[in-house]
Amino acid sequence: MSVVLLASLAAVAPAWAAEPDDGTPPGLTAADADRSAAEELEAARRAYAQGQPGRARELLQAILDRDPDDIDRRVRHDALADLGDLIYSEGTPSDAEPFFRALLDEDPDYVMDPLRHPAAVTRYFDSLRPRRPLDVTLVPTPAPRAPPPWLALAPGGVYYFAKGEVGPGLAVAGAQAALLVANLALYTEISGMEDIPRGSAEVAQWRNLRLATDLTAGAFYVSLVLPPAIEFGRWGVENPRVGVGIAPGAITVRGTF
Repeated sequence: MSVVLLASLAAVAPAWAAEPDDGTPPGLTAADADRSAAEELEAARRAYAQGQPGRARELLQAILDRDPDDIDRRVRHDALADLGDLIYSEGTPSDAEPFFRALLDEDPDYVMDPLRHPAAVTRYFDSLRPRRPLDVTLVPTPAPRAPPPWLALAPGGVYYFAKGEVGPGLAVAGAQAALLVANLALYTEISGMEDIPRGSAEVAQWRNLRLATDLTAGAFYVSLVLPPAIEFGRWGVENPRVGVGIAPGAITVRGTF
């Protein structure tokens, strides 16, 4: 019976001797694992200040091994910065680059504390920072102002013919010619009606012709004034203002026309 008992004890002894798996990272005690992430960060900094970089590295790595959702983001980012600084100082910049890039991926605006990190480390970290796209707005330069359209003052659509706009030129010339011919014809007819007896039927006819003559004359003068008024009005409008901007992968143009 004693033999059976000894055999049983031998079978379960390894289970008693094995260390419990409590999630403690290698090299750290259970007391270290129970500390808060902020306390571990301060402990790592004290260890490094006391000349124990290996211990500091273990504590910083323990913080980064935790679930990011379980610790404060600032503490995690500071741990990445401190670990990258430590590795930079012990090795080469390329050894620290993965930690700095991981930090910039999580917080592109992170700023190294100049009182805690050497200037060389800060410069190297900033050199890895993604460059922001250039956004430039150029001050618009007004286009040279065109000369006044003096030729529009000439009758017969001369201005439009000179610009090669045959349609508007024919319309203006045709309207002015038609009104002028009609007015001259009416004036000639009314001039021949002299010494009309008052009260006769011809008086009413003369009045109608006189009214038509005045209307055609007025319309003719309007046809002379309207084209230059339109063209000088267009010329007087403020020149278009244009702004050019450079955006990521594109050039933008903004303006009023």
